[in-house]
Amino acid sequence: MNIDELETRLKSKPRIVPVVTFTALDQVEPLIRCLVEQKIEVIEVTLRTNIGLDALKLIKNKYPNMLTGAGTVKNNASFKAAEATGCDFMVSPGASQSLMVQAASSNALLIPGVMTPSEIQQAIELGYRLVKLFPASIAGGPSFLKSMHAVYPEVNFFPTGGINVENRDEYLDAKNVVCVGGTWLTPIEYLEAGDWGRISALLAALN
Repeated sequence: MNIDELETRLKSKPRIVPVVTFTALDQVEPLIRCLVEQKIEVIEVTLRTNIGLDALKLIKNKYPNMLTGAGTVKNNASFKAAEATGCDFMVSPGASQSLMVQAASSNALLIPGVMTPSEIQQAIELGYRLVKLFPASIAGGPSFLKSMHAVYPEVNFFPTGGINVENRDEYLDAKNVVCVGGTWLTPIEYLEAGDWGRISALLAALN
């Protein structure tokens, strides 16, 4: 997969990527089944718990058609670990030059995290044109994205952080937004309770 193919997949409706933090492996397959039932074909699994990597491997092995991203990739070591899972892309909350250089020399696709024009410009200089705006609400939200489109029209964004059902459309209406990430779709308390009915209802509301 190249960056054009990734952007095309991410732009597919509903253009909202469930950002999930699993706390147990037995949560993975029931959630994937919920996503498939609602025709959602993308997931970002954060590496905020010690089972994140195992969850990624499980999804890629059993659900190869699911577009699977590793989130919270913060350094070269976590990049290598995520790459070994076979995930389709990686997302970082922020990105050092060494991380972006490492990713650029790999077949793995990294969406580096940015928050300022300087970070956006550094990403451009290293060959990136799809970046993550994080935390989007603190960085300036849709108005910031509009300003960046005027200055960096070649760059597209995957905003996350502070996005919810009330403001998602405001982000998605921005010309330079490919998709948004949503943690509100899979609350940890619902995952841990196995409340797949509530999660399915949240996902169904996207369509």
